[in-house]
Amino acid sequence: MEKFIALVLLFSVNVFANNGNDGLVTVKNFQLWSNTHNAPEIRVIISGDTYYNPSNCPNPDSYMVTTALTEKIQDRIYSTLLSAVLAEKPLILRIENNGCQNGRPAIMNVIIQ
Repeated sequence: MEKFIALVLLFSVNVFANNGNDGLVTVKNFQLWSNTHNAPEIRVIISGDTYYNPSNCPNPDSYMVTTALTEKIQDRIYSTLLSAVLAEKPLILRIENNGCQNGRPAIMNVIIQ
């Protein structure tokens, strides 16, 4: 039986890593902010000041879940984000390539790593 030895070098970025032109961003060490007072707003705030901003949004100080999604999908995304916070897990966010939410890069969907 042959043995294979693999050497894997991992370079991590504390803030985020852009996974390429597919709009995916890996996020670690983030805060979750939610406003339920007037209009529902869900924001992901990362440590640092560099955000993946493919739509050149004017206020790239956080990511926001787009309100173009149905309320049910937004609720599901919020639940996923909250679960990731509690489990201290990194996320993969899909960022909108052609639009902003309140001047910030818009989140289209979320995956817990």
